[in-house]
Amino acid sequence: MFSSSSTASNGGSSAFHVLTPPFEKGGQGGFWEGYGMLRYAENLKAKARELRKALTESESALWSRLRAKRVFGVQFYRQKPIGQYIVDFFAPRAKLVIEVDGSQHMEEDHSKRDKQRDEYLTKLGLKVLRFDSRVASTETDAVMEIIYQTVTDRLNSEIPPVPPFPKGGTKEESSPKRREFNASDLGRSR
Repeated sequence: MFSSSSTASNGGSSAFHVLTPPFEKGGQGGFWEGYGMLRYAENLKAKARELRKALTESESALWSRLRAKRVFGVQFYRQKPIGQYIVDFFAPRAKLVIEVDGSQHMEEDHSKRDKQRDEYLTKLGLKVLRFDSRVASTETDAVMEIIYQTVTDRLNSEIPPVPPFPKGGTKEESSPKRREFNASDLGRSR
């Protein structure tokens, strides 16, 4: 479905891999904005595969709840390269990154790197949620509630409001009111 191309980044030090959807004549106009369009360092591909094979206990607990479109039909990917980073979980449709942090992330060096990473991801229009690994494995239901709420908020923010009146019309002829997305729409499963 997607063709791939590689280009060198500044200075040629690392190659980036870009997924390019098959565009129809007439341009790229908004096709799947945020889907598959994020560049990543080609050298991270093998590392991401290794990480997917060796999930931590807390990542595994979350993955069992996120996989197979179990959250409102939203696809999540695990150990996904984005730019120079590999994120724990990524949902392109919701533009959401989920990170599960072990105790080493409390150290000053890791904390600074996490902040830089979060700033980079935020500039790409992504929302970053961070959870302590202990909490993710012992309080998985509470973590999932936060994820459900964030996905709901992110999906609702993409739905443009319906104008109150169509051009030249009256209130009675107006389009249906904007309907908020909620769990009952898709039969939320846990």
